[in-house]
Amino acid sequence: MPINLLIVIRQVHGTETPWCCKVCGKQFKLKTNWMEHQKTHENDKLFSCDLCGAGFKSSQSLKRHTGQVHEGKKRKQYPKKRNVNCDD
Repeated sequence: MPINLLIVIRQVHGTETPWCCKVCGKQFKLKTNWMEHQKTHENDKLFSCDLCGAGFKSSQSLKRHTGQVHEGKKRKQYPKKRNVNCDD
């Protein structure tokens, strides 16, 4: 198995969460998820719903909104993770 694939498998399926939000303490396995999360702390709403005009900070939030509000899809329920201090 190539070394790059082993790294990806460890990042996605492992328990290590090296990326931590300095604002709220939420932790992430992947840098891309951490970077997307940082947008939640900004005031800009760059994505808007064509159906109702609601504004969102990420395309994923807009997609979730469209599915739940306009298509009647229920949100998946996940157990809450506790936030920890980034300095741990």
